[in-house]
Amino acid sequence: MPEKINRLINLLKRREPEFVTKGIAAASYITSIGRVLEKRGVDKFQEMAWVEIQKLSAVKTTSDFDVFHDGFIYNVMKTIKTNNGKETTYGQAQKPVNVFLKIYIDQARLPDPKLAGRIKPFLHVPLDKNIMEYFYEEFPAEYKSFVQSYVHQIIGCLEEHAKKEGYSLKPKDKEFFELRRISSKPHYYAWQNLFRNLWAERPVMLDMVYELRSRHIPIEL
Repeated sequence: MPEKINRLINLLKRREPEFVTKGIAAASYITSIGRVLEKRGVDKFQEMAWVEIQKLSAVKTTSDFDVFHDGFIYNVMKTIKTNNGKETTYGQAQKPVNVFLKIYIDQARLPDPKLAGRIKPFLHVPLDKNIMEYFYEEFPAEYKSFVQSYVHQIIGCLEEHAKKEGYSLKPKDKEFFELRRISSKPHYYAWQNLFRNLWAERPVMLDMVYELRSRHIPIEL
C-alpha cells in the first residue's frame, strides 16, 4: 500500500472524533432551533461543541456537570444571535446544547462508553413548550413546588409595569412556556430540578414525552 494512502488513513482516523462530534452538533442545532437562531450559527455551534466536549473528562458530579453546562450555554448566548439579530435567551441557548448532549452522550455513548455512562445521569432535559405544558398539566404539585414561583415573579413584574402605564394585564402561566421567555438561569434550573425530582437516576429520559407528543401518540398512565 502506498505511503501516501497510509498518511491519509491516519489523518482521517485522527480527525474522525471531531467529524462525528461536529456532525451531531450540526444536526442538533438545525433540527432543534435552526429556524429561530441565526443561519450561520450552525457553523459556530459545531466549533463550540468540539471545544466544549474536551472538558467532559473533568465532570465527576452533578455539580461539575452543571458548571460545564452553564459555560456551554453562556458561550452560545454570547456567540450566536437570533435570526432577527436579537440576543439569544437562556431558554433558546439551552435547546441545541441539551439536544446535542443527549444524542452525543446518552444515545451515541460518546466520547467513550465509560465516560458517557458516568455523565448520563447528570444530563438535562431539553426544554420545549411541549415538555413544559405536559408537566404543568400532569404534575401540578411538582410544578407548583419547583417552577411556579419563578413564573409568578415575572408575571408580577409585568402586571406592576402595566398598572404604572395605565392598563391591565393578566398573563397566564402557559404564556411563559416559550423559550424566548426563559431569560434567567434560576428559571431554567427550576424546571431541571423538577425533572431531577421526578426521575433522579436519568432525568433526560423524560424528554421522550416530547417525542410522543410531537407524534400525537397518547400517553396513557
